Amino acid sequence: PGCPCFGDQPRLGVDRTNLYVTTDEFSILGPQFNGGQVYALPKSELIAGVPSPHVVHFPNLHIAGQLSGAPQPALSTGTPPAEFFLSQLDFAGSGDHRLGVWAMTQRDAVAHGGVPRLTSTVIGSEAYSIPPPSPQKGAISTIDSGDDRMQQVEFMNGSVWGELGTALRPAGDSSTRAGAAWFQVRPQLGAHGIAGASILRQGYVSQTGENVLYPAVQPDAAGNAAMVFSITGTDRFPSAAYASLKAGAAAFGAPVVVAAGSGPYDPNATRWGDYSFAVPALSGDEAWLSTEYMPPRKSQTTTGARNWGTRVFEVALS
Repeated sequence: PGCPCFGDQPRLGVDRTNLYVTTDEFSILGPQFNGGQVYALPKSELIAGVPSPHVVHFPNLHIAGQLSGAPQPALSTGTPPAEFFLSQLDFAGSGDHRLGVWAMTQRDAVAHGGVPRLTSTVIGSEAYSIPPPSPQKGAISTIDSGDDRMQQVEFMNGSVWGELGTALRPAGDSSTRAGAAWFQVRPQLGAHGIAGASILRQGYVSQTGENVLYPAVQPDAAGNAAMVFSITGTDRFPSAAYASLKAGAAAFGAPVVVAAGSGPYDPNATRWGDYSFAVPALSGDEAWLSTEYMPPRKSQTTTGARNWGTRVFEVALS
């Protein structure tokens, strides 16, 4: 309905078999929202440069009885038994405490013109909700904290990891801040796709008097992980930071600032971030992390049109 349409907020996933792109579909001409869309393309054909590779499209997704936004596909390490996806279920924008867990099985069918199977289930989780705008040092304008859609998802050693922005009140704080909620999920497959899932670990990352924005998590096979994010507050310019989780631990450690912001964000710009990103290093137990921050003036755009920058850095996981 309402098409021609565009796919908003494209998300990227990959495994040994296929490349996965998911979008939220909106009408170009009207207000219609057609729900989340999933596209699968065979890696073998993309690598070979096939002019018209096969593509499978799952349109107008539903979960929990409602039209759903697109799930976040996993960046998969190793040989997962399926391609997994995670999604939040805050349909009304009033907060929720459930996750959608999705699985695409029979993935080899894509390269042969067939259709794989996409299934989903709903599990309970810790609570999350849309975070408030975040103040910043040196300006009355605030940073856009985004909403509580699922951010980057990773599959590693049998677990699916995800994270999202949320409203929360840090320990000892008198105000509600922007923070991060994270989840380590163990999916179970059956003969017909996803058969269930359970949460192994979950929690929040926050800082008293500060705001944590746009998280992304990279785990290792042992269960260590690093989370990257922007951090800002009335006493801090928007900066790049991360937190670490050790295998067997219940919670991430305190945020560590790796690149302090140089000043306030452009008050005429209405958006910040939308994404951070994390990937495993090619060798060693380390992760490459990237997020938005306020760089030194020499690193800002030469035209001065926007003053933000992206910080990329490497951290050890174990």
